[in-house]
Amino acid sequence: MSGVLSYSLRELLRNPRRTLVSASGVTLGVGLFTSISFFVDASAATMTSRAIAPVPVDMGAALTTPLASTITLKETVPAVALASGQTATVTLMATNTGKRQATALVVKDEAPAPLAYVPGSTALDGRPIVDGEQSPLADGVAIPTLTPGGSVTVTYLARTTASVPVTQALAFRGTVVSREDPVPSEANAARPVRLDDLQTEIGRLRGVGHADRLAIFDLPGGSLRGSGPPLGAPIRVFALDQSYLAHHPAITMSDGKLIPG
Repeated sequence: MSGVLSYSLRELLRNPRRTLVSASGVTLGVGLFTSISFFVDASAATMTSRAIAPVPVDMGAALTTPLASTITLKETVPAVALASGQTATVTLMATNTGKRQATALVVKDEAPAPLAYVPGSTALDGRPIVDGEQSPLADGVAIPTLTPGGSVTVTYLARTTASVPVTQALAFRGTVVSREDPVPSEANAARPVRLDDLQTEIGRLRGVGHADRLAIFDLPGGSLRGSGPPLGAPIRVFALDQSYLAHHPAITMSDGKLIPG
């Protein structure tokens, strides 16, 4: 063993330049290997932390036109079996579920088969309505205004042309519209999703940072005017509020300002 060490020592001292080059090469190799190991460890740790970290994602839920009406309509008939030729009272109750007054309401209806309208039986909140050539509800019963949370009731009599074992199975046809909500709201329709409800429900989901409203609607050519001549081409308008601008800094206002309310 001592002979091997003596021989190795003599070889190292015999050619110091070769010894220095060899030592430098070994040192450089060890250094490179060590740095690569540290780089791999650091990259793995970074990739792992990024993989398990929450990722912000923009998601959208859309409601297309027509949006839900604020006027609901409930149509009922007494829940009893009806024999052929028997009469029953049909009740339509329109309710303003919105936060503003509804105007120019029109309630329409046709007696559900096998029921037929009894002439002269229509009433609005108990006040008789005179028939025209047909039932007043065929042309529509006009209601000037309806306050927020207010209701109005239209009733009429209908006579069966055949027995009705279950009145709940009748196919009601009542509708209501207003100047603010011109799209007919059908009687006994399921409660529609409104933009306010959608925003609230999305905001309650776990992991959601914020929910912002963005409305988009199209205007025909010539409907939008500014300081210059009318714009002839169709225009798409985006409606948003201050919270949307705060959460989406990529969108900026080049001119004008937002006014609360």
